[in-house]
Amino acid sequence: MSTATINGKKYNFPSGGSITVINNKVYFNGKLAEDCSNFGEKEIKIEIQGDCGDVSTHNGEITVHGNAKNISSHNGNINVGGNISGEVSTKNGNVHCKNIYGKTNAKNGSILGNVINRIMQEIVD
Repeated sequence: MSTATINGKKYNFPSGGSITVINNKVYFNGKLAEDCSNFGEKEIKIEIQGDCGDVSTHNGEITVHGNAKNISSHNGNINVGGNISGEVSTKNGNVHCKNIYGKTNAKNGSILGNVINRIMQEIVD
């Protein structure tokens, strides 16, 4: 089990599961978990303890204390304590992690981590 804290509210979800916060609604593995109209227009803050799958939000900071698969935030920083096995994207924010094994996109920000070509990694393995 992993734990996600979204704007101060804690949720438990299966390790490796996916999280989406869009239009003030929280989804786990594609299923609506909660309508959070109290989020209002403010920035969303997602913090995950443990490994997760995909994580995405339009406006918000994402922090993962573990590994992640694909991560995106239109406006916000992305911080992953471990590796990103898939793609990472932010238009207005920075990306911090150990290794990224997929595509990267940070239009108005920096990527601080090792971008590893997946084909080269498969040859080494």
